[in-house]
Amino acid sequence: MRIAQVAPLFLRVPPREYGGTERVMLALGEELSRPGRHELVLFGAGTSEWPGELAAICPRPLWEMHTTDPLAYRVLQVEEVIRRSAEFDVIHSHVDYLPWVVHRLRAPLVTTLRGRLDLPELRPLFTMHPEQPLVSITDAQRAPVADLGLNWVATVHHGFRLNEWPMGMSVRTPWSRSAASARSLQSRSLPNTASRR
Repeated sequence: MRIAQVAPLFLRVPPREYGGTERVMLALGEELSRPGRHELVLFGAGTSEWPGELAAICPRPLWEMHTTDPLAYRVLQVEEVIRRSAEFDVIHSHVDYLPWVVHRLRAPLVTTLRGRLDLPELRPLFTMHPEQPLVSITDAQRAPVADLGLNWVATVHHGFRLNEWPMGMSVRTPWSRSAASARSLQSRSLPNTASRR
């Protein structure tokens, strides 16, 4: 199969530091591109390193470019995916709902949603596109929109390569320390429903 992967433009794939979606995309790309498997094209930031073709939408990640209007590059990305869509058997979007408004794609589109689905502004958008094939990262993520009858095709839990994180290994990065501090603070402050899931 020939598969298009549509990446967020704010960070490169793989990220130099923290970048959850981008790190997961690289792992997916490496697995899908093993010899004899699939041909991949990444629509992403120009400094990305990818086990297939890179269709660079912007020269560098948007956070590095300090662009005034990042939506312009995101629309350019969708337009490039449209232009090349006939080349693919499937298009896998990791940029949420922006490609849904396009009805000129010539390949099936599936979208992995990684963010919060409890935001009120998302409900009308999901209601307008109930047919859109969706992938969640947890079953609990779907709860806020369970009443909308959306087309969930799978749950793919975010993971990491266990061989890179031996048991007992301590992760020491700025974001892991921040996350640990936030969890500690959260446990001593007001109840939070997200922490109970």
